[in-house]
Amino acid sequence: MGRLRQAGPCIIFTTGDDLRAIILKRFSAHACEMAELVLENRTAGSLQDAIYKVMDAPIEAKEGEDAGEDAPATFRYDVFQHFCVQLQRQVAELQDGGSCSFCKIMDRPEATQHVNRDCPACKRICGGCFELGHNRQSCKSNHRRIAGGFCVMCLMPVDPVYGVHTGRYGPDCTNGMKDCLKPIVALLFWAPRNPIVIRISQLIWPEGFEQKPVTFGEYWDWLWTASNDHVYGILKVLNAVIQCVPN
Repeated sequence: MGRLRQAGPCIIFTTGDDLRAIILKRFSAHACEMAELVLENRTAGSLQDAIYKVMDAPIEAKEGEDAGEDAPATFRYDVFQHFCVQLQRQVAELQDGGSCSFCKIMDRPEATQHVNRDCPACKRICGGCFELGHNRQSCKSNHRRIAGGFCVMCLMPVDPVYGVHTGRYGPDCTNGMKDCLKPIVALLFWAPRNPIVIRISQLIWPEGFEQKPVTFGEYWDWLWTASNDHVYGILKVLNAVIQCVPN
């Protein structure tokens, strides 16, 4: 696999093991370069930007486009990777075997009196339709479908490139945000006046209503969509949540 010399669609049929083998066996410099590039960027949706960076000549702006100061910034994989590592570390620090992560985040005094799965507050927030006033067992609404590639228990992306999911996903999930992030995702839309929710919202959408999704459907789609920095909305929620945990 050598360098791509022209911009345009490119479909690559390979596996992660094959790419790692190219690097470990020290094939030609160009082959290793392309293998590393695909490994690092295949799930982040940034292959196009990464390929542009290794081309010999700069990409010319298309007719009618301004290639000046308003041109999109090049994706920085190192910054993205640091963001994911920080998230993983902060989630680990949040855990305490004898307390409820949800109540700790929401600054509830009973945080040390139960664990996540027994939280009385969470039982009034549905993890199926993501609305308030009932739990999943008594839910009569249509359940929201979690996007493919995300764990249905902790809502984290399961691809190892993010490094924020642990253990098996689904019912056997062992991630620290299991039974914790779902109610917060619901509150973030349905309880906009809650003091903790206000703080979280201000970190995610610093420009207020101009950025925040208007309908729950728009909000739900935003959670599973990666923006220009290749960070999914759900990871931005987690990042803001962790920053708002009371000391």
